Amino acid sequence: MTQATISQTICVSGWTSTMRPSSSVTTALKVRQLSTGYSYNGDTSTADYEEDHLISLELGGAASAEANLWPEPYNVAEGARVKDQVENKLHAMICSGSISLAAAQTAIATDWWSAYQLYVTGTTGTAPAPVPVPVPGTGAPAVALALCKDGSYSFAAHHQGACSSHGGVAVFYR
Repeated sequence: MTQATISQTICVSGWTSTMRPSSSVTTALKVRQLSTGYSYNGDTSTADYEEDHLISLELGGAASAEANLWPEPYNVAEGARVKDQVENKLHAMICSGSISLAAAQTAIATDWWSAYQLYVTGTTGTAPAPVPVPVPGTGAPAVALALCKDGSYSFAAHHQGACSSHGGVAVFYR
């Protein structure tokens, strides 16, 4: 996905439905992630989560990459439904030309809550922080950004480059 291709891809009505992974794929992934401790306050009911794309399809995110998918809780004030609002806003801004694809992807991937405050509410730092992406109950350090495919942890400040020397990211925690 590039800035040059958005008028043939993400800015075409219905395009994301052609890219969306099947629910059997995302549900199986959600079940696996929740069973390994990747849950919010121990809640492992799949109905309480959306298997969400960190960078949504409408922002050009990878459709089936496990590193781009995580179980995001519904039943919290700052959960999946709030993130959907900033995804929709950034999509509209990309297609209207008021923000670049790269800038929108960076905003959502590095700190979606700050992007929500800036682009949806027009405020910064005035609302409570969102529920953090849960850290698995398997002993992962609370400050770890990600679990790498080789079993090590990444403590990088941002998603970009996390686990680059360890086979890639298995799971992002935040």
